[in-house]
Amino acid sequence: MENILSGVRYNPAKVAKRILAALVDAVIVYLLFELVFTIERSAGFFVYNFIGLAGVDNQLIELGASYGLIDSSGSFINSVSSSLASSYDSAYAAFSAEAQGLITAEYALLFLYYAIILVVPVTLVYFVVPLVFKDGKTLGKKLMHIKVISKNNTDVSIKQMAIRTYLGVWLVEITLSIIFYYMPILMSGFYSIIGSDKRAFHDYFAGTKVVDDVPVKVEETLDSEVKANVIDAEVVSK
Repeated sequence: MENILSGVRYNPAKVAKRILAALVDAVIVYLLFELVFTIERSAGFFVYNFIGLAGVDNQLIELGASYGLIDSSGSFINSVSSSLASSYDSAYAAFSAEAQGLITAEYALLFLYYAIILVVPVTLVYFVVPLVFKDGKTLGKKLMHIKVISKNNTDVSIKQMAIRTYLGVWLVEITLSIIFYYMPILMSGFYSIIGSDKRAFHDYFAGTKVVDDVPVKVEETLDSEVKANVIDAEVVSK
């Protein structure tokens, strides 16, 4: 039987509506990122100083100098004779390996830093809070007349939206897509098209679904099978 307890059911949102809503939301989130980034810069909290990486450039110079490749000004020293070429190449290879380690660590900290000052606050303000307290709609979803609800047709909770946004969207569908050539997000989108309930991966993680914001009224009566049983019981009683 169809959700007789609530008396309503919701049709899954069409894929075109979801895509258009996502594009609108993406533009707004990008603008919010730019705003927060500008505020962060103008306030003087420069990235390197904030995360303790102000000395990375100096570390690279010192590392190069230890291999005899970089002078005190930071410029690479060219080998002046062919007899030095092999030793130069060997030293450069060793330097490159260590330098790559420094740069990789730098990027990891930069990623963490921007996740803290950009991704978490912006997505919290734009996705998690509005979807929980504003009838499951971001601006994009409002324009497309769709919303997010729990899979059992109840309102979403903060926990569900946090899982949907940070675990489902940002970690699995965005971050892992960068590593695995966009496969997670493409598979998620494909499954939201062919799946029987039209839910993407992030909806399965959070126990949510995207639906049209106008519910379809369900006749608050029993289904035909139960009706028949009731009729039979009335006949027997007579």
